[in-house]
Amino acid sequence: MDPTGVDGDSAAARGSGGGGGGGTGAGRWAVGAVCGGLVYYHCAVRRASAVSLAADVLLVLLCSLSILGLLFRHLHISVPVDPLEWQISQEMANSIVASLANTVGAAESVLRVAATGHDKKLFFKVVSTLYFLAALGRVVSGAAVAYAGNNTAS
Repeated sequence: MDPTGVDGDSAAARGSGGGGGGGTGAGRWAVGAVCGGLVYYHCAVRRASAVSLAADVLLVLLCSLSILGLLFRHLHISVPVDPLEWQISQEMANSIVASLANTVGAAESVLRVAATGHDKKLFFKVVSTLYFLAALGRVVSGAAVAYAGNNTAS
């Protein structure tokens, strides 16, 4: 491949090096090192799970964005999207709650049919799914699954 640009000048003469600009390579490396160190500390030193790490990251981002929103509002800086002014209509709220109620009702009816034992195929599907979730919870170190595992062992 030819190292010259379209108009014949070289990449070095244009000033666009491989790093994407002045200092961005070092900045990306520093951010990557800090993030990697925090992930290592959280997972290896504290022995916390990846789910706990993700929850902590989301919590920090949410708190940071809310503090920035309050600060911008206090300083009268207009933000294109102000999360403090987000509103949903009554119809949308009713739709969300109705969808959630339908999902819970459907899950309840499936579990009720599976618990009666009339449909063996559904029963084994539910049991295998619950067993898979229990195994996944043991790997992720979930408190509820560990509690259930301790009760079944005794």
